[in-house]
Amino acid sequence: MNSIQIGNLTELKLITRLVELGKEILFPYGSERYDFIFRDDKKYKRVQCKTGRIKKNAIEFKVAQRNRKGESTSYLGWAEYFGVYCPDNKKCYLIPIEDIDSQRMCSLRLKLSYYRNQRKFRMAKDYEL
Repeated sequence: MNSIQIGNLTELKLITRLVELGKEILFPYGSERYDFIFRDDKKYKRVQCKTGRIKKNAIEFKVAQRNRKGESTSYLGWAEYFGVYCPDNKKCYLIPIEDIDSQRMCSLRLKLSYYRNQRKFRMAKDYEL
């Protein structure tokens, strides 16, 4: 599959999972910095979809977009959530943008780390749909 097909599959998996959970899905018209909107408790939430890959007991995904000058731009203010589909374990995750503290990549831990500062890690199970 090429990158467009992978992105489309990610978006479809996330939409399917949210519909299974009873959420209403809306789509933007034109070019926006989010992929779709879902309604939760009478509030509308914008979602930016990302494909995650498992590396070293964590699901990693990009959290910034590069512009034509090669500068990274954040999604903060443009979406409320990152929706992540990981084809390696076939699971979907919904992460609030404000939980992301990185400029380029984010990771969701699959297992507890042996390091002492475990409270800094985001556990994948906490964000699973």
